[in-house]
Amino acid sequence: MGLITNKKQSKQAGFSLLELLVALAVFVIVVVTATNTFTLVAASHRKISSQQEVIENGRFLLESIAKEIRFSQIYNDDGAALILSTKNQDGDDVTFTFDNGSKSLTKTAPGGTVTLNNDNVNILGQFYVSRVSAESGEVPHPLVTIMLKIDDKRSGQAFDSSVSLQTSISPRSAY
Repeated sequence: MGLITNKKQSKQAGFSLLELLVALAVFVIVVVTATNTFTLVAASHRKISSQQEVIENGRFLLESIAKEIRFSQIYNDDGAALILSTKNQDGDDVTFTFDNGSKSLTKTAPGGTVTLNNDNVNILGQFYVSRVSAESGEVPHPLVTIMLKIDDKRSGQAFDSSVSLQTSISPRSAY
């Protein structure tokens, strides 16, 4: 009887081929699911990061231009333009230029010309100056509307990280 008992114990000591295949299949399913989840989370993080950079750059541009316009005299005629010419509170001529060819925004002041946008974004835009109100005729302060389209220019992006922004600013004092 001892011999029969040993045979039964040796048969129960290992896994059958079917059990190994089922365990391997379950393991593969868990690993593939975890890998796909990690890939989706990483792609979402890259997209959100790209969108955040585009929005932050746009807000910075609008705020810096708006601050300059609030304390400046506007020289542009009514209508749309890629160039906005101003004279700031110090009496310096300051020009903002949308270069839609190189997709950038520059500021030219007595200190030189500076590109305002980040190297990772493209900028398209224009200025619109309005000095006349339909209701009352002359507007005491010209109204400058800035329209921007900003997108991420880093290559290999499989998503659209672009934003369109618009704001209107009027100088604080009449010149």
